[in-house]
Amino acid sequence: MAEPAQVPPVTPAPTPKPSATPTPPVSGPLAALEATLYEWFVYKAPFQFPVALTDFIVKAGPWITLALAIILLPVIFTAIAAALFVGSLASVYSASVAQPTFMLWIALIVLIIQVVVMFVAIPQLLKQQRSGWLLLFYADLISLAYGIFNSLSYGFFAVGSIILSLIAAAIGLYILFQIRRYYVK
Repeated sequence: MAEPAQVPPVTPAPTPKPSATPTPPVSGPLAALEATLYEWFVYKAPFQFPVALTDFIVKAGPWITLALAIILLPVIFTAIAAALFVGSLASVYSASVAQPTFMLWIALIVLIIQVVVMFVAIPQLLKQQRSGWLLLFYADLISLAYGIFNSLSYGFFAVGSIILSLIAAAIGLYILFQIRRYYVK
């Protein structure tokens, strides 16, 4: 009786080594920052996402962005209600809650900007246009800037909040830069 032929193990496709120069070329008002972040999150990154994972993120990313934007809509309405409530307390009791009310309104404005940018980016992400990728890049930077501003705004140095903002931004930017090469149009 003949033995069945052995099938060689399937090896995953190797992840391509990234180029030292970004493809597509950096552009926009923050081109120097984008080039630096490309170097950190792609060229010098300790590992690259496998091709299958980046393909999945590019295909599912616009839909995930849409879901997140829709989930954030109730948060915006809740934040508006909270800001109005805290503002009414400030006017009744004292001005000592005026600073948290101000920061709540700033947070609300930043959140609205991020959600609008996410909604605007979705059609461009579906077409794999670079402008959609850039909008998400700007939204990540806005989020990071707000996180640091918010941490420093209450009169004390909130190290934990700054660290969490930096970690969240690093994760978001790493994922964003790993899929950057797909957005060339």
